[in-house]
Amino acid sequence: GLVLLQFLILRRRFQAIQLLQIPVLLAFGVFNDVALWATEWIGYSAYWQQWLLVLAGIVLLGVGICFQIAGQSIMLAGEAAVLTIATELSRKFGGRRLFAFGYVKIAFDVLLVSSAAVLAVSFLGELSGVREGTAAAALLIGYTVKRLQPLLGPPLARFRDS
Repeated sequence: GLVLLQFLILRRRFQAIQLLQIPVLLAFGVFNDVALWATEWIGYSAYWQQWLLVLAGIVLLGVGICFQIAGQSIMLAGEAAVLTIATELSRKFGGRRLFAFGYVKIAFDVLLVSSAAVLAVSFLGELSGVREGTAAAALLIGYTVKRLQPLLGPPLARFRDS
């Protein structure tokens, strides 16, 4: 769905190599499952422990997204869709700060989480699968990228170009 969204936005400028996002996403899913298995021993029964893991995940995702952006290659479909939207908004309306990746990421994630909440209530009759950690991630991952990108972007770009 998100690769199709990129295609619809970019049309003739969509590069066929971006279809590799699909197998990359499958590999990412496998690595996710392995990471869940490898970390299942970590205790998180207390609420503060759950929040600690959520915040660690937000920072880790923010760093990972900075690496994806600096790499200028195949990205995960979600981040590539956000980058496509941010780039196109900047191209059409000028490089306004509002169209920076971090801001678009926050708006996109909030839209997805809100949609998930509405669908859960509509089809399940209750808010299932969307809690405060999901909402925090929607708001804070883009913010984290926005803050880390100026710090990590230049050294990562130098490493990429060396």
